Amino acid sequence: MSKKHPHFCELGARWGIVLVSSVVLGGGCLFVTYHYSPPAGQWLGLVTSRVRTDRWLALPGFLLICAVLSHIIIYQLLHFVRSAAGQGRDLTRYNMITPALVGYSEAFLYPLALVWGVPELIGVWLAIKVAGSWGRWTGPQVNYGEVEPGSAKEKHILKLQREARETFNIFLVGNAASILLNVGVYSILRVCVLVPESSHWLLRLIGE
Repeated sequence: MSKKHPHFCELGARWGIVLVSSVVLGGGCLFVTYHYSPPAGQWLGLVTSRVRTDRWLALPGFLLICAVLSHIIIYQLLHFVRSAAGQGRDLTRYNMITPALVGYSEAFLYPLALVWGVPELIGVWLAIKVAGSWGRWTGPQVNYGEVEPGSAKEKHILKLQREARETFNIFLVGNAASILLNVGVYSILRVCVLVPESSHWLLRLIGE
């Protein structure tokens, strides 16, 4: 009997508490920002000059809330893609929690890399992720000096190669969704949190 495909809630109650706490904390930051506008100290200039001094608390607020929304969207998207590819049967709370943590971390890493003006950091992060799992994605190789064409062993190796390619394609889908969503988050930050800067690289890229 095959295992039941996991749903979002099956990541566990502790993970749910983390997400709910993020929304509550993020909402609190936004409430304080737009009702009291506490000014930032001189420390903000040491971190970045792009954040408005009266909106500095909105930065973690938006990041926390958007991280939860992005996480839910990407989790459900990958759950659908894995199920369509026939890989959902192997997913459990225990082998999904680490990827969930990585994706949640990216929801902070990507927008902050754009805020700091170092989009190259995203490329470095993706390279690290690819390098860490490259062997698993390429799958085993067929050595026809030892494996006869048409044999059961060859068919098994070819099946593992197809599964490895499917896993890599799912990885690409997840990362494409993560990048697109977090560019959207950065757009929100540009409007609501950041100091207008017409010379910024992203503005030049989109022709503003």
